Amino acid sequence: MKLLLIISFSFFINLNSFALSVISDLDDTLKVTNVKNFLAATRNALFSKKAFGGVPSLLEEFSTYTTDLYIVTASPKFLNSPVRKFLRHNKIDTKKVVLRNLISERNKKQYKIESIKGILEATDNETFILIGDNTELDAEIYLEIKRQYPARIAQIYIRKIKDTKMSKEVIPFYTVFDIALSEFIAGRMNEVQVYQMANPILEDSGLVDYLPYFAFCPKMESDFRTQQFSPLNELSLQVRTKIISYCSARF
Repeated sequence: MKLLLIISFSFFINLNSFALSVISDLDDTLKVTNVKNFLAATRNALFSKKAFGGVPSLLEEFSTYTTDLYIVTASPKFLNSPVRKFLRHNKIDTKKVVLRNLISERNKKQYKIESIKGILEATDNETFILIGDNTELDAEIYLEIKRQYPARIAQIYIRKIKDTKMSKEVIPFYTVFDIALSEFIAGRMNEVQVYQMANPILEDSGLVDYLPYFAFCPKMESDFRTQQFSPLNELSLQVRTKIISYCSARF
């Protein structure tokens, strides 16, 4: 009996040591906001409940192998109600939503770093996937977190809204399929889950929900990250071809 208890306890500790959760930005990462346009951003922050195409489905698939979802946004605290409405409308379950105090947390970068560090310090048995976008400083913030907690960060995903170069330490993405494929290569998602992310893109007559008008739209194969070998390479090619065709015809 004593040996059994020791084995059980060891197994429990081992499970906890591999717990994985997600920390994500909100605006222009999960939610279509257009933060670089003040009027559009204000209107969308207050009234829109529109998520990027496939985001609710991706987060649902994440929930099959991650523990919690944390939202850390630079949006001010007075937008708590619209943020909650967005999450409820899209059936996104969160462990915690962190919003910024405009008076005491004026520096967005420092606010996000400290907020994410607070989550990591409160969950010392978990590793994290970080998701953001390149409209502002998410990549820089996440890389600083990874520098301070190298063993705690499993992956960094950055939605490519602007056509800017990114560090090789982050994985840029245009659609949820890019994340799903990367998660498959990492051994966390299965083929069925990846196909569930790809099929709506392939079946959509237009991709405006995935690539809104203000987002950079890739028109060449070179705009995409070099793909590692995968049994899903053919599927990846189909998705890329669809996106390139859409973007080439958009303007």
